[in-house]
Amino acid sequence: MKKFKNFLNEVIDIDRYYDYESVEIIDGEDVDHNGDKLTTHTHIYKFSSPHDDYYLEITWIEEYGDYFTADYQDSDSYLKNEDGLFDRTYKDTGNHDAIKIISTVFKIIKDFYENNDNLHVFGFNVKDIKRLKIYKYVIEKIFPSWKYSEEDSYDESETRHIYYKF
Repeated sequence: MKKFKNFLNEVIDIDRYYDYESVEIIDGEDVDHNGDKLTTHTHIYKFSSPHDDYYLEITWIEEYGDYFTADYQDSDSYLKNEDGLFDRTYKDTGNHDAIKIISTVFKIIKDFYENNDNLHVFGFNVKDIKRLKIYKYVIEKIFPSWKYSEEDSYDESETRHIYYKF
């Protein structure tokens, strides 16, 4: 693991990222599992590698206060449902520029966070423990002031919900 962390230290660099653009902002309503109405705000960003286009969706919900989340997908998996949001059909990025793709995702998250003073909790979902370890390591490197929360949870599909507070 130490060898892998040394590798990540050398290659994760949010100063080396793909250019990106905000392509859509969606303000709307949703309903949670209790039937309560939620006011959602979603920013969708797009960036391109030589191999594919990628989309990053950053969402925060007013009723959840200062919490925001991010999901990204490649162009083949970027399907919109009738609400205009991701259908969440994920596909691995493969071996194509994975480090630069991850750097770009975290660069967008960093820029978004720095431009929204009212957000103080970041959360994401992951099933793969290896990917979880990579994301946690990258977050610790890029956002040293973000503190990992022990409030993680699992849902019925064995997806782990991870939270950071800052």
